[in-house]
Amino acid sequence: MRKEGGLFLLAAILLAPMAVGAYPKTSKDFAGLPKYCYARMRGSEAEKQVWKSRFGRESYIHLHHYCSGLDYLNKANRSADRKARELMLTKAIKQFNYIEKHAPQSFALMPENYYNRGKAMKRMKDISGALESFHKSIQLNKKYTRSYAAISDIYADSGNKADALKIVQQGLKVVPKSKALKRRLKELK
Repeated sequence: MRKEGGLFLLAAILLAPMAVGAYPKTSKDFAGLPKYCYARMRGSEAEKQVWKSRFGRESYIHLHHYCSGLDYLNKANRSADRKARELMLTKAIKQFNYIEKHAPQSFALMPENYYNRGKAMKRMKDISGALESFHKSIQLNKKYTRSYAAISDIYADSGNKADALKIVQQGLKVVPKSKALKRRLKELK
């Protein structure tokens, strides 16, 4: 009996970092999320109506999955444990995949959804998946400069300076005042 109790305690300690709920719960969780996440999950009916009218009903009903994905990204960023971090990133990707599959492509946050999925994939070393997500983000919003910057960073990190420069220049054609892209252009030249 004593051995079984010790095994149970050991399992509980080892699995504790993985026992994270699917949706943000604490004030700390919500502090790292956009205001619409709190409104969607904990807000008054009036607050929920405001965001439902902004996003549209077909997008709003799925919003909590997007917020959950962001929460998992935040938790991955705070985690010092590699396995827990990878678990959080995997869960984030699943939530962003849910949004891609169920929310309309016209969802205002869809370009950002692809960008965040790309960030999580990059951290999981899925570079081709990350690039695909960043490109989808740009297809939906040509002015989404964070995706141009992310693609450029991937190319630059792999030593492909020519393609890094090319994607930065493409972004600057669309958003010529982008400080992030101008900074990368300067670094690449």
